[in-house]
Amino acid sequence: MMYYSDYGKRIPTGPGLPSSMQRLLGMMQRANQVNAPFLGNLAELYLDTMAGNNKPILGIKLDVHTMNMLLSIGFLRDLLGGGKLVADDCTVLQDFADTGTLDAFIPIAKAFSDRGETHLLVNIMLALNEHYAEAMAPNEPATVKLLESGAVERLFDAINQMTLIVVPSNGEKLIDVLADTVGALVDDSTPIVDRKGRSQRTLVNLLKAPLDDLSAAATSAGVKDQLDGALSNVFNTLLATYKDSAGNDRLVYGALVSNLGDVLQALSGKIPADAAARGAWCDQEEQSISDLLQSRDVAAIVDIFLAIQSSPDAQVFTNALANLFTPVQDSDHDALGAIIQLVAGLIQAPPSGATSSTDAQNMATVMNWVGAEIDPQAGKLTNMMTMMQKVMKIDDSSLFLRILRNLVDMGASGNDDSPLTVLMRVASDVRAADTSGAGSPPDVTALLEKVVAFMDDQQSGLPYMFSIIKTRQKS
Repeated sequence: MMYYSDYGKRIPTGPGLPSSMQRLLGMMQRANQVNAPFLGNLAELYLDTMAGNNKPILGIKLDVHTMNMLLSIGFLRDLLGGGKLVADDCTVLQDFADTGTLDAFIPIAKAFSDRGETHLLVNIMLALNEHYAEAMAPNEPATVKLLESGAVERLFDAINQMTLIVVPSNGEKLIDVLADTVGALVDDSTPIVDRKGRSQRTLVNLLKAPLDDLSAAATSAGVKDQLDGALSNVFNTLLATYKDSAGNDRLVYGALVSNLGDVLQALSGKIPADAAARGAWCDQEEQSISDLLQSRDVAAIVDIFLAIQSSPDAQVFTNALANLFTPVQDSDHDALGAIIQLVAGLIQAPPSGATSSTDAQNMATVMNWVGAEIDPQAGKLTNMMTMMQKVMKIDDSSLFLRILRNLVDMGASGNDDSPLTVLMRVASDVRAADTSGAGSPPDVTALLEKVVAFMDDQQSGLPYMFSIIKTRQKS
C-alpha cells in the first residue's frame, strides 16, 4: 500500500503519485462526510463491513467486494455520496483488497466494531489522514524498508516472549509490566513536582525537562543553532551511509552496529533459558543495580564533581571542557579533532577476541585499586588536586606543561613517533625480553610502592627535588 500508487497497474509511489495508503485515508475522509439513507455514515459502514457486522440492506449482505462493485457504477456513487465520492475511491478499495492489507486490517476493524466503537477507529484514520502528507509520506520509503527487513516480525516474536516471562516477585507477565510502565510514564492524573519545584504533567515530561532546560540555556546564550548543529552532526556522522558496488546502502561505520550486536548477543547469553532461573536472575540483577546506585563508588564520582563545582577554580575546569570540544584550525592544538579521530577509529575497529580470564582478573584488580584511591574518605584525590594546583602556581615557566606537550609531540611533520610512544615501546620490549616472570601483579605492586615512597621521601625524593627547584637562583 505504501510502495505502490496503483497496485493493480503496478505503478510505484513517487513525486505527484501518492501511495495507495494515503489515497485510502483520503477515501475514508470523504466517506466520513457521507450519511446515506439506509446506510448511515459511509466510513463506519466500510469498517463494519470489513468486520462482518453490517446489517443486510434490502436483504443483501454487503462485503467490501460488493460495495466496491456498486460504487464503481457512476450514478449509484453520485446517489449515495451526493457528489462527495470519486471514481478513484473504487480503485483504492480494490488495491486495499488485492494487496492483502484488507485481510490484515479485518481483525483490527473487528476489535472496534464488536464493541460498537467503530467511530473511534474512524477518528484514528481521520487523524492519520490529517497529518499523513507532512509526517508520514516523506518516510514511506524508510517504512517500506523496515517492513521488508523482517524487523517487525522479530519485534512481535520478542513481544510474544514477553507474554511467557513472569516476574517472580508479583507473578505478573513481563508484557503487562511493560504496558503498566508505559501507562505510568504518560499518566497525567497526578502532576509531578521536580527538584526545582516545577510541576510536570507526566513522567515523560519529567524525563524531558533536562533536555528542555539544555535547549533553553542554549537559546538564552545564543548558541541554539550550534547545539542543534553539533547534535545533528553527531547523528549524521554515526549513521552516514554509502553505496556499495551493488548499489545497496551501507553504513560507513558498520562495525558500530556489529559491535553493538555482539554486545547485545553476549548480554542475551547471560539470561538463563529456564523460567525459574530467569526469574531469580532478574531479581539478582535488580538488587545489583540497587546496590550499585547506593554504593560508595557512585558517591565518590558524585563527590568528585561536587568538589570541582565548589572549587574556586571551577571556571578553569569549565573552560577546559569547553575548549576540549571547540574545533581549532591549528591541527597541533585541535584536541577535538584528535578526539573525533580516536572515536572514528574505535567504531571502525573490528571486534577483538574474547577477553582472557587472566586479563579480566588483572583489570578487576586494577579497577579495585583505582576505586580505593579515589575513595573520598581516603582523601588522596583531594590531596592530588591540591598538589596539582600548587604545582601550577609555582611553575612560573610552564615547565610541566612543556614536558607534557613534548611527551606527545610527533615532530614538525606530524608523522614521527612521540617520546611517550618510544618509552612505551621500550618498556614493552624490555618486558618481552624478560623471561624471569617480572611484570606479575606483585611486581607491579612493588614498583608502585617504590614510586609512592619516592614521592613521600623528604630527604632525597620528589619533595626534596621540588624544594631545590623552588629555591634555585635565577641567572
